Amino acid sequence: RLMDFISKLYEFAAKVPDNLEYCKSEEATKQYLVLPFLEILGYDTKKPGEIVPEFDADVGTHKKFKIDYAIFHSGKPIIMVECKPSTNSLETGNEWKQLYHYFVSTETRIGILTNGVRYQFFADLAKPNVMDSIPFLDFELTSLNEDTLKELQKLTKSDFDSDTVIDTASEL
Repeated sequence: RLMDFISKLYEFAAKVPDNLEYCKSEEATKQYLVLPFLEILGYDTKKPGEIVPEFDADVGTHKKFKIDYAIFHSGKPIIMVECKPSTNSLETGNEWKQLYHYFVSTETRIGILTNGVRYQFFADLAKPNVMDSIPFLDFELTSLNEDTLKELQKLTKSDFDSDTVIDTASEL
């Protein structure tokens, strides 16, 4: 199972540079880069209730916030995913703030910020239900290494356990 996961991930990562010319918008990035990545992690992107697009992440009286994807397990959101176009470097800090606000409004302990190539994984290690400002895992699909693969394995659907991921995040 691990070897299958690794081979699928490397195979997909090899295609990423060629796909970038088609991923200049956020929607294209989601379709051609983010959803296939989530599928490699074992999540069924076509199953209503497992991956919920445009998930309501309202904060207080504000009723307009929607996270790009919420990944559910046993009826509860376990991971929030905020996507940006592949042309976004994720360096301005504004992208992080958006995910931060969404994170607070849910019981989720894991948040992903991505441009389809770079993935930043956040947790709530410093304060419960408040996303940390520094990702516990930050990598690019185009430069995977063994340590990243080990950590990603823990985030797959078949191996996901919130406590294990949080313990690992605190070690990282």
